[in-house]
Amino acid sequence: MQITAHPLDETEARSERFGNSNLMQSALWGEFKRRRGHTRRRFLLETPHGRIALLGITRSMGRDGESLHIPFGPELSPADEERGPTLEATAGALTRHLPEACVFLRFDLPWPSPYTREPELFGSDGAWLGPPSDRLRELRMNINTARRNLRKAPTEINPPDTVILDLTLGERELLARMRAKTRYNIRLADRRGVVVAEMEPGTLAEWHRLYRETTERQGIICEDYEYFRELFRTAGDSHGFAATGVHLYGAWAEQELLAGIIVAHHRNSAYYLYGASGPRKRNLMPAYALQWHAMRAAKAAGCTRYDMFGIPPGRDPAHPMHGLYRFKTGFGGEELHYSGTWDYPLDHERYRALALQETVGNTYHTGG
Repeated sequence: MQITAHPLDETEARSERFGNSNLMQSALWGEFKRRRGHTRRRFLLETPHGRIALLGITRSMGRDGESLHIPFGPELSPADEERGPTLEATAGALTRHLPEACVFLRFDLPWPSPYTREPELFGSDGAWLGPPSDRLRELRMNINTARRNLRKAPTEINPPDTVILDLTLGERELLARMRAKTRYNIRLADRRGVVVAEMEPGTLAEWHRLYRETTERQGIICEDYEYFRELFRTAGDSHGFAATGVHLYGAWAEQELLAGIIVAHHRNSAYYLYGASGPRKRNLMPAYALQWHAMRAAKAAGCTRYDMFGIPPGRDPAHPMHGLYRFKTGFGGEELHYSGTWDYPLDHERYRALALQETVGNTYHTGG
């Protein structure tokens, strides 16, 4: 398979003219990461399926070098037997433009998992049991490749499992598709006086205090306040990221902020990126009111899909984030399972050492 990569200059890197459909491949996301101190590398790929833009973010690996992370890319739709060769050809095209310090390329694939089409991987209740072992997945991914060099990453950077709601439906049908308990909680919040509105940028610090408490309680990665301040600054850049907007919604009762969420709109999709909630008055169900408000706002803005952006891979009650699974799937969307994060090592010895480090003390990711 023949794929070539052409680095984009600074003006082109900030342009949305290439039409990336995923937020994580957008010009705004690349600019945001650049302002956060990463090296942004954006390319124009010439592929047998047409021309697409590809965003890569350099991640420092300390003295051991660096990696190039491609979040939810490349935005192609290869047939199953072409997946490995497509990644191999993409990696080969990009490598020509990368420094010697780059140890490996890492792809968060936006391709649905092929294992969701295999009946033996579903339980008696109809729930997907997840993919097979990494070794079996590697054997399948490397079919038809020349180098057999694709490796399942030891960690998922962005969530490979999510729930997508169809916003082309009317509000009545959206509610009808939810679990009865979810609908009840949305109406309960309204009856008990929970008010949801978009928060002003000046209130971000108040939201971040709730967010920090939430991450400590759930044991997930906590981004610092400056991370979110820069995200909103970038989204508000007057030089133009018209295809993308970032919104902060809060839920109050008696003038007390109970919960808040960050939702991004990019082209026809809305993404629930981050959530925060306090321990008080949770019986008022502010989290349900927030999601319903965000869905209606996204629909009004012209979005046709609402991405919950991260759930555990299945219904296992023993999973530490099973409560999150129950909450998000309760809104009635379709579960979608991507192929996950894959590595293409350039320096095998250094890659093995770095991969081993990543398997120690791994934390559950929620994306972003």
